[in-house]
Formats: sequence, structure tokens, C-alpha cells
Amino acid sequence: MAPVWSYQPLKGLLTAYILGISPLYFSLPSIYYIPKRLRPHPNWSIRTSLGRAFYYQLFKYATMIRLAPQYAVKSNDLKDRFVMVKPSSSDLYTGILKHPIIKPSRKFVLYLPGGAYVFATIPSKAGVFPSTLFEKGMDAITFFGQYRVAATPETRFPAAIQDAVTFYLYLLDLGIPAKNIIVSGDSAGGHLVLALLRYIEDSKTLLPRPRGAISWSPWVNMTASAMLAYKKSPNNSTDLVPYTILEWGIEAYPPPSDESSSQVQAYLSPALYPFATKTPLLLQAGSVEVFHADIRAFAQDMAAMPGSRVKYHETADAPHDLSLCGGTLGLEKEAVDVIKVADGFFDT
Repeated sequence: MAPVWSYQPLKGLLTAYILGISPLYFSLPSIYYIPKRLRPHPNWSIRTSLGRAFYYQLFKYATMIRLAPQYAVKSNDLKDRFVMVKPSSSDLYTGILKHPIIKPSRKFVLYLPGGAYVFATIPSKAGVFPSTLFEKGMDAITFFGQYRVAATPETRFPAAIQDAVTFYLYLLDLGIPAKNIIVSGDSAGGHLVLALLRYIEDSKTLLPRPRGAISWSPWVNMTASAMLAYKKSPNNSTDLVPYTILEWGIEAYPPPSDESSSQVQAYLSPALYPFATKTPLLLQAGSVEVFHADIRAFAQDMAAMPGSRVKYHETADAPHDLSLCGGTLGLEKEAVDVIKVADGFFDT
């Protein structure tokens, strides 16, 4: 059920209140966090502590008002870098990929953003940091694939997976070899990366395997028991994802119970259904995020699958989602390190 704050006039009143207190909310902690012992984690800088507070409150606010997805539109800041991808042949498409500097041999990243399958942002804003990371870390060009989020019954599972497949096919249709494509995503987007890899394996020869995949802080378990564990996790004090946005995602994304099956659950909660994949896969987790234990255990299970190439990379003292939030948190180096590790892993 949607919160009362998601309806007008309460939504407008809450928004005005949040905007009014924001300067005070962030100025006081900047003083409060001067002593290290008062920060959420003793090894964090003031910037990381404030960044965590910013994202936590942003996601909490978005959940309370049920913020509508901010899908990209063709605008002045995106210009010809925008393309609306449809399941058609590539001769109908124009935009970001048809650029004179792009060569067939260059690495290309299909990036699937997070947001608990309910939250979407404009790539000209949210896509800047991850695209810069991939350019610095592996000299790659990034395609920011904003899939449909679960705003209506028609955009629930498996809509996002359908869109991920469409994006991947689009890049292949443009003549980019699969061996040059890296699939990457954060949080729910990291979960979607795993769904795409599973689909590629399930469909056998229908789709070629990409060069590699990076799953940042993936949401690997959507079961009720996992949600209870997240709610009680001691890492809630250091993570930037409020439990309420996960609740919203669970309400909106999975199909109705009468449409569920073990096959559906395998895509929703891969932690309980590890699978073999020949695509080199790097799973990243922050040591102080609520998903940490599940991701680490899942990585071990995936690595044990016959024929799989899986590497686990843990970022010490990091909260959720370095690829999206690392810039604000002051953890750019740690995020670039993940990409460099992945690039070396894919090349071996």
C-alpha cells in the first residue's frame, strides 16, 4: 500500500518541508562528524559520512512520496547521445553509438542502473560517475540502459529482464562484438546483470556471452527471510539504503504469487539458485552494507559451480553501491580499483 505522503497535498507539504530543513540537516552533521568516534564508521571521512546521510535521506524521501521514475527524454544535455531502444532491427536506431570515435575493437559497457526496480534517474546526471569510472578504469564507452521500473502491473517482472535483453541485442545489432561488451549494474541493476547472464545460459545458443560482467552490490535475495535479516542488520547504521525502499521494491517488482514458480524464484533470488556461467563474473560488495553477507556467500556458491569463472571483490569499510555513489562518498579510487580488477580478470 502506498504511503499517505505519496498523495497530494501531503506530498507537496512534505517536499516543501524537506527542502526547507535540508540546509540545516546537512550543516549540523558536518560539525557533528568532526570527531571520528561520532561518524557512522570510524574509518570514514567526513565526506563519506555526509554522502551516506545524503543518499539515505534521498532514497527514504523517494520511497515516502513514491517518486515517479525519471526516464530520460531527448533533451539539450543528452542530444544525440540519447536513443530509445525498441526491439527492432538496428537500421531504425540513431544516437549514442553512432559516433566517429567509436571503433569496433573498443570495449563497451552496457550499464544497468539500480533503484530497487522502482526508482529511475536521468542518465545525464546519474550516468556521469559510472561512465567516467569505466573510461578511466578500462578505456570503455558506456551505454546507460534505463529499463522499465515497476510502476504498473505491466512493468513488473520480467519487464526489466526483457529490456536488458533488448539493450544487449541492440549493441550486437550495431555490430559491436560480444567479446567487446561488458555488462555491469549496481544494486537492482547488479541483480539484473545476473538475470541476463542466467537467461543467456538458459537460452543456450540464442545469445552470445559477453566479454565479462560486473555486479556491484547486487540484491541477490528477495525472500521474506532475507528481508527480515536486512531489517535487523547491524550494517543499517553504515549503509545508505533505507529498508523502506527495499520494501517498496518487493511490493512492486515480483509477480503475483499465482504467477510464481521455481523458475521465477531463480531469477528473483539467485542466492538460493546459483548457476553455472562461462561469462567471467566479478561480484563486488562493500564490507559495511546490509547485502554484504549474502553477496559473499553467493559468490562462493557461484564460484563452486562447474565451469564458472567468478571472482569476489570486497571493498573494505564501503557501504552500498560504489559505482553510483562513490563520487559523492569520496570513494572514487576504490570504485576505479574494482574496474581495474575486473578488467584484469576478464583478460586472463
